[in-house]
Order: sequence, then C-alpha cells, then structure tokens
Amino acid sequence: IDSISMNGKMSLDSYIGYFRSWSGYRDYLKKNSDDPLPNVKARMLNALQQASGNDTIEYTFPVFILLGRKPSTNNG
Repeated sequence: IDSISMNGKMSLDSYIGYFRSWSGYRDYLKKNSDDPLPNVKARMLNALQQASGNDTIEYTFPVFILLGRKPSTNNG
C-alpha cells in the first residue's frame, strides 16, 4: 500500500467546525485576539465558488501511521 487516506463529504460549515475542534486552534485563540477561521471560510467560499457554508464539499485526509516497538532487553 502506497498511501492511506480518508475520503468523505461534509458541509463547509462542518469543515470549519472541524478546525475549531483542534486544540492548537484553541491555544492560538488564547494567545491571539484575531480568529483566522472567518477569513479562511470566506476564502474557501470564494475559491470553491459556493454560495453558503451549507454547500457540500469533498475532502481527502491522508492518514499517517507510525509503528515502533521497544527494544528487546533480552540479550539472547
């Protein structure tokens, strides 16, 4: 397998809501007075030529899996 991804559809409002759920976003708001997501939403609406945030968009999220194991402490 070369890559794994999650594909789906959701409204643009739900997509922006997904970003709002990130802890990094909340941490940013604690340190900064400006909320970047309204501007992001406006730019996405313009780029996608959509009338509202209720319109459906398709998304693809790449999935990264890291595998590891503890080194063996057995000397045999």
